[in-house]
Amino acid sequence: MKRSVFIGMVVIYLFVFLSKRTELYFPELINNYLTDLLCTPIVLSTIRYGIAYWINDASFRLCRYHMIVAVVAFIIAFEMLLPTNSHGYTADPIDGVIYSLGALIYSYLQTPTLVRSKRAYKFE
Repeated sequence: MKRSVFIGMVVIYLFVFLSKRTELYFPELINNYLTDLLCTPIVLSTIRYGIAYWINDASFRLCRYHMIVAVVAFIIAFEMLLPTNSHGYTADPIDGVIYSLGALIYSYLQTPTLVRSKRAYKFE
């Protein structure tokens, strides 16, 4: 994923997140689901950047297994554990679908253009 897309996602996430704190309201879909949609690609990108830096390999990419584990961890943490222990979280089954959609978006954005265009050269 290009850094400009990553930074754009972070800025949009922060804007919507902070607007909830200042009582600036958006339509229900944006208020309830946009941050959930953006959090998966943001977290996965941060993990990828961290691992790539750690192993000193800028071409490192997360595999589908990593993405599935992240989505399952999000569902367990934010839809099962936190709602039972905190009033600030609500269990919403649609969020699991939104986290999965965010992982698909991340997967699409992290795949180099050459792979998406099905050329002979494969960058994976």
